Amino acid sequence: MDARGARREDGGMAEPSPASLARRVRGLLPALVVLLASLCLAPGAHARGKAERKPPPAGPAPAPSLRDEPTTASVALDDTLSLVLPLGPHFWLQCPRHLPVATTLEGRGQVLQYMNERAGTVSMLYLGCVPLGAALPGDAPTDRASRAASDFVVTLAQKYRRLDWVLVGGPVALAPAKVRLGSRTVAGWRTARTSTHPGEYGGPHSVFAGEGLLFQPPGTDVLAYVFLDAKGGGTTLEAVTARMDVLPTRGLHAGTRRVQLNDLFATADGRFPVRLVAFDLPAGFAPTPALDAVQGEWVLVEERLPVAGGPPDAVLRIAHHPPRAGQDVAAVAREWHDLWPADARTPLEQLTLAAGVDRAWLCAHPDPAQGAQARMLSAFWRVDDLVLHLSWSCPGGLAQQEQDLPLLRALLRSLQAAVRW
Repeated sequence: MDARGARREDGGMAEPSPASLARRVRGLLPALVVLLASLCLAPGAHARGKAERKPPPAGPAPAPSLRDEPTTASVALDDTLSLVLPLGPHFWLQCPRHLPVATTLEGRGQVLQYMNERAGTVSMLYLGCVPLGAALPGDAPTDRASRAASDFVVTLAQKYRRLDWVLVGGPVALAPAKVRLGSRTVAGWRTARTSTHPGEYGGPHSVFAGEGLLFQPPGTDVLAYVFLDAKGGGTTLEAVTARMDVLPTRGLHAGTRRVQLNDLFATADGRFPVRLVAFDLPAGFAPTPALDAVQGEWVLVEERLPVAGGPPDAVLRIAHHPPRAGQDVAAVAREWHDLWPADARTPLEQLTLAAGVDRAWLCAHPDPAQGAQARMLSAFWRVDDLVLHLSWSCPGGLAQQEQDLPLLRALLRSLQAAVRW
């Protein structure tokens, strides 16, 4: 987890025994959680979308070219299945992902932005799921899903308002529709086209045309939804759902996949930059239902599930925070590195990168949430005014650390970032 400047409490005493180290590492966790929460709730942390767009600082470096590639969006429907949308280029996952404010249209889900080369948003994609209501006496097989779909669109305007968007007009009409899931076709519903526009975010109120699909994925007890709002130059609902499917979450990403993040976070001086961060994520990681319990603000959280079964064998988290005045990313990394006893950490390694991230710092240390035997890999880099901290848990201890360290190095070497205005 992210400790954001926490310090050791032993005052430089002699190195502890293994049992003492285990107690100390476990004892750090409450302090780390409290510190993270306090920083997440700092002024301006949740001003996403409402800051005035101010010009960048004087003399900014030219924004580097990014590999804007195809990506994949997925949401866990239950403990075993996920709704998966293989997408073309230009889609960026809207972050932070975990906040005490809304980050989905409703229930468990994702929000992605389809952007042009200037980082102008020309489509908004919402996908997710909500539980079905209780069955009533005499229900036909599709009645629960039908009621859930009707209830979903009745409150669609409120759902948009939670995300600082405005749905124009009266009630949204539903019509039966066939929904393609891989090689199968299931019954569902499609909304009539609506008009939407951004809320009070300080920019022009461009009008978007919106529509959505709702359906009950086979073998689940949830109503899934996919909504798209688009304007000129955007994409279409047919395009984003062309290869949509419901697949087992374990083994969902058998190979490396490109992750593209748009980190929306207002700056202390009122700027509202668009921070784009992209990297190649190793195989096996995916969003899971366990992420519903994640507390605080995180840019991204995914788990790696063994195909053969069992608990996650790695958890990847990315946090962000503004450094203290005058503190560069190297100092942030050293401060974190110095939290751990010398015999429990690896040397701080500097990686030279490119494309908007000059360098990153990497080390291994005890996992503060899992006890003395578990390990964690931590990496730090800077994008605009924020330091990003990637933590990779290794519950398998030192042996897993050695196996996963090359994977994290490869992720960092694929890292790209840019800031648009």
